[in-house]
Amino acid sequence: MEKLKTEIQAENAFLLLVKTENCSVCEAVEEQINQGVLKEADVPVKKIRLKDVPEVSGEFLVFTSPTLLLFLDGKEQWRGSRFVSYDEIIRIMSLWRS
Repeated sequence: MEKLKTEIQAENAFLLLVKTENCSVCEAVEEQINQGVLKEADVPVKKIRLKDVPEVSGEFLVFTSPTLLLFLDGKEQWRGSRFVSYDEIIRIMSLWRS
C-alpha cells in the first residue's frame, strides 16, 4: 500500500485500475486500456487485483470492481466503476493540462 501511495505522489497524473478475479467487466476494461483506449490521455496506469492488496478497498473506498481512479498531482480527481467513460477521463486530463 505504501509503495502504491508513493507511486501516486510521484506522478503528475496516475490512473489506478482496481479489479477482482473472475470479473468479465474487469477483463474487458483492462483489455481496452492495454489496447490504448487512453492513448490521448497519456497517463500511467497501474492495475491492482483487490485480492493482492485488500487495503486498497478501505484506503480508496473501492466497493465494486472494476474501479478506475484518476489522480492528478496526488489527489483523486475522478472515479468510475463498472462501465467506464474513457472520453470523460480524456476530457478531465485535457482540462487539467490547460
